[in-house]
Order: sequence, then structure tokens, then C-alpha cells
Amino acid sequence: MASKQPEDSTYELLRYGETSGVSRCLPSMLSDYDEPLSKVFRQQVPAPEEPEQGIRSFIWHSPSITIVFGIGTAFAVGCVVFTQWLGTQKFVCPDWALDCSVSEFLADVVAHLGQVQGIITAVYSASVAMMAYATFQVAETTLWPALTMRTFSLGDMDHYLALTRGSLAASPRALWQARGLGPVAVLLIATVIAILQLTSSIFVGHVYSVTNVTTTYFSNHSDGGGMGLSFDGFQMNPPGMLPGAAGDAVSIYTSWANGLSSEPMPEQRNFIIDRANLSAVGAFSAHAIEKHTTISCSATPINITSEYADMFTVQVNMSATDLWIRQQPLLSLWVDRWKNLSDARAVTTMMFAAINGTIEGGHRNGPSEVMLELGYTEGVSSLACDIDVELKDSVVCTLKDPSKCPPPSMTLSKLESLGQPCSGCIPVWLAAAVEVYGVSIYGTQPMFYPTVANPGVLAPTQLGNLSAALPVAWTSVSTAPTSYTWPQDILRNFIEVGSGALAITIMRHFPNESGILESRLPMLRIDARRSWLLLVPPALILLSVVLVAALSGVMHSEANLPNVHRGTTSEIVLNSQTEDIKSVVSEARRTSTTRATLSRLRVRYGVVAGGGAGLARRGGVSAFDKRLSSTAGFYGS
Repeated sequence: MASKQPEDSTYELLRYGETSGVSRCLPSMLSDYDEPLSKVFRQQVPAPEEPEQGIRSFIWHSPSITIVFGIGTAFAVGCVVFTQWLGTQKFVCPDWALDCSVSEFLADVVAHLGQVQGIITAVYSASVAMMAYATFQVAETTLWPALTMRTFSLGDMDHYLALTRGSLAASPRALWQARGLGPVAVLLIATVIAILQLTSSIFVGHVYSVTNVTTTYFSNHSDGGGMGLSFDGFQMNPPGMLPGAAGDAVSIYTSWANGLSSEPMPEQRNFIIDRANLSAVGAFSAHAIEKHTTISCSATPINITSEYADMFTVQVNMSATDLWIRQQPLLSLWVDRWKNLSDARAVTTMMFAAINGTIEGGHRNGPSEVMLELGYTEGVSSLACDIDVELKDSVVCTLKDPSKCPPPSMTLSKLESLGQPCSGCIPVWLAAAVEVYGVSIYGTQPMFYPTVANPGVLAPTQLGNLSAALPVAWTSVSTAPTSYTWPQDILRNFIEVGSGALAITIMRHFPNESGILESRLPMLRIDARRSWLLLVPPALILLSVVLVAALSGVMHSEANLPNVHRGTTSEIVLNSQTEDIKSVVSEARRTSTTRATLSRLRVRYGVVAGGGAGLARRGGVSAFDKRLSSTAGFYGS
């Protein structure tokens, strides 16, 4: 008996809940034989259950979000920590600074700061992008509740998803098509985060901009100071020995007067401190001796006791011997007398005489016959200035804002340790210092000439700050019969600046105990305070994740959607398998403009025919009236 050949069999892939024609007939065919079996075949195949997944569950079950966000956070924190450390380092250590050193590693970083900034920029930008990934992933989940509010064309969906993935180019159209507070807020946040990614390099550039940063340094200085000789042994013919401090002051003043250097720290001229050395250490506060100077000048005649063609003599109160003055049209000076009021105070009378010149407010002497023969028709103009100098212990602060001065860190000078040969000797030297800055020729008193044609044109605020206004020592033995005018401001400034030069050099002699001075100096380096700006983008991104997650949760709740999903290709394909979409696709494939037609197709997410959830055109979808059960979906229940 020949065996029967098997017939060809066909199979049909069925959806959940759907039965074939044979299976629909089979229960009725078997009803006469087995009633319970027929009931089994009448039941639908149940859809697989899917547990509800809220926004927190979505984030928890998306390890890529937390892992990438954590790595980005670690990189960002690393950039901040390194930058903060670099900002606290001193790029330069002056020779005078104590406990200051630059390590080899730091020196290499400073030498290649541009390359270091480039590396930090790359790492920091990557960290910001990784952290922003979390915001975009969560923002993508808002597509489905947004589709329940209004219809979107497929092209609009592309732009919505593109923006939630960080594309700024899609921002204008996505925001234009968005409706409702939730979608607009989400898209705005996504736009801000996308822009923030691009500006991360700006933050790094600003933080790594080298600027003048106030830096604290420590240096070693000695207090003490003093002079070993009194002034009365100097003014004689020929001049007596100069103490070491006065000799040093001559070179300093001469340098200022000839414009070879400028006066350091002129605002602290009244303090007995070594301003030349202290000017390098920056701003500081310390105990120091302050000299209070009062100058009062009046017209006073001079007593010419004898006169010759090349010189004349004058009588002085401090000496029984007359002083010799050169017969030349310049400025001469001498100390007429002094009076000690205490160990720290003395009043010294300085005489100024301008031969063939004019001193503002001075007394005109002559001219004598000898002067007229020389062409000195103006005679001699004389002025006596009483210079009251008092020394007091005080505090010197070089900060621009006195209200911000810190407590003194050490003592630079004090009356107790100031060495002087006699009571009030140093106040006398400070008042008469200008006399030693000239040159005695043939035993005569020194002479000076102005370095500007008309010193009177200088504003009062400029006096003392311009070396050109300082008289310069005259070293020649002859001159033409010229005539100079000497304003009192120039002479007062001459006294004060000359006294300040001696105050500097006094501290270089008779040193006593040394101490540590704390100072603040602007140095070019990275400002450590700016490093905290690198936390701004990560903080904003963290805030955006929280806000977008909250908005997504609210939007899903309002749309009665129990499950949170991203807008991935698989999700879109899964929710597009509706009869409405299939019919449109089938119709569009018959035309030559399939893609253009489909991109304009407007769809909405909701309940479709058959009771499932999916995408369909406006007429083929309805809103969710209640939250779908955990097993609800496109395939129905």
C-alpha cells in the first residue's frame, strides 16, 4: 500500500489574542466530544506582563545613565581639584622670600601652562558631555506624553528627539512645534544644556587666565638703626666726617635728583624704614618710627661779613667761625642753629640763599658793589626755615585701603633701639640732611641748581613725586650770570625728600634683632577662587536632570502613562504597528514621494482601535481616560 505523501503546510504568525481560521473552527468541531477542551480553545493567548516603570525605576534600570553620569562627575571633580591646587601654588619665589619654593613638577606645569590648559579643557568638556548625557536620556522619555497632548508630524518627532539628544540645530523647530508647559520646559532645558556643553571651554579659559593675584610672602628684616656722629662736627671748613648713613643717603638722593632712579614708596617717606628693600615685598603692616615734620619759613637777612670776587662769608649762630659761600648765581644753604627739645625732637633752622636769584617770600640782600661788577643785579635772596622734627613709635601700613590693614607682623624700627650719639641728634640730621647732598668746593658751602627751567609750573600734588623738581648739586667752579626763581614748595619738597633718603639709610646701620615680616604682593598666577567656577556647569546639569525627571514624571502622570520609555527606534517601530499607520505606509509606498509623504504624516499617541496603545492619526486615536494596566499596550488586553 503506497504511503500518502504529506501535503505542503503553511504557517501564519499570529499576534497575541488572535486565532487562525482552523483554530476558530476546531473548538466547535470538538464540542460534541469534549466541552472543557472547547472552552480552552475559545480563550485568547494572554499578552506578556510588563511591570509598571516610573521615572525613578527607569533611571534605576538604565545603568548607562548612572555610570556615564558618575564618570563625568569624577572627571569634573578631578579638574576642579587640580585647578584648585594649582591656584594655591606660587609660580614665582623671589630671592628674599622665606619658606617659598617651586617644585620641579610645578615648574614644568607653569612652563607648559598652555598645554596643561588644553588637556584640562578636553577632559572637562568630556566630563560635561557625559553628565549632560543623563539629561538628554531622561528628556527623551517625554516624547510619549507630549504625543498624547497634540499631533506631531514624523518630521516634528525627529526634531523633538534630536533636541533631546543635544542637537542645537533642531531647537528652533522643536520649540516652535511644542505645545504645553511641560514639553516647552523640557526642550528649553535641553537647549540650555546643549549650549552649556559648548561653553565649557570658556569656563576653563577664564579660570586658567593668569592674573595678578595677591600672594602672601614672608621675609627677614632687622630693626634697630642709628647714626654714630653728631651734625655739629660736619658743618665746618673743610667739612667734617660723614656718618655712614649720611654717606649712603648722598648716593640715593643724587640718583633721584638726576633721574637715574625713582623714590620708592613716597607715601611712606615719613617712616624710618628701609623703603628701598621693603618696596619689593609688597603691602605690609609693621611697627616703625614715624617722623612728624613741621616747616615754617620766613624772610631773614644774612650777615655778610666779608666779600670777594669769587666768594663771601656769612655769620652763623651755631659756630664762631664764618662760613664761606661761593659767589655764583645758584642756591646755597647752611644750618644756622638747632635746639634739642627731647631725645626724639629738635628744631633746626636752615638758611637758603639764592645768589642773583629770587626765593619766594625771601629777603633781598644787596646787591653789593662786587655783585654788580659780576653782573649779579638781584643781590642775594635769603629765607630761613625752622624745621621741627619729632620721632614717634607708630605703625606703617602700605595697603591702599587703611581700613583693611592687618595687625603689625613685626617691628621694623622703634625709639628704644634707635642708636644716636646725643639727645636729639637724629632729628637734627633728618632736618639738615639736604646740606650733605651738595659738594663742597674749596671748603665753601654746597650749591644747587634746578633741573627744570620753571619749577613753579608743577602742581602741588606732583611735588615730591617728580625727581625733576629736586635740586641737583653744582660741581663747577664758574657759571654765567643767570638768575633762578625758587618757589617755597620746591624748597620744602627738597627738605622732605632729602630727609626721607636719610631715613632709609639710617636703618642700614646699627642693626638689632631680626624678625619675620608678612607681606602681600601681586603675582601673576591662577586665581584659586576662580576654580570654583568649574562647578557651575556640573551643578546646572545635575539640576537639569532633577528638573527634567520631575517634568517627565508629571507629564506621564497627567497622560495616564504608567511606563516610562525612551524614544528609541525600537519603541517607535513597536508603537507604529497599528492598522491606521500600516494603511498610510502601504498607500505611501505606491507613490514616488514616499519619504516626503511620511515625514508630513501627523500622528498622536493614545488608545487605538481594538483598545491598545499606539500611534495613529487624529481620527484613529483617543486619549487615555485612565492609567493603563501593566499589561496594556498596543496589543490590547
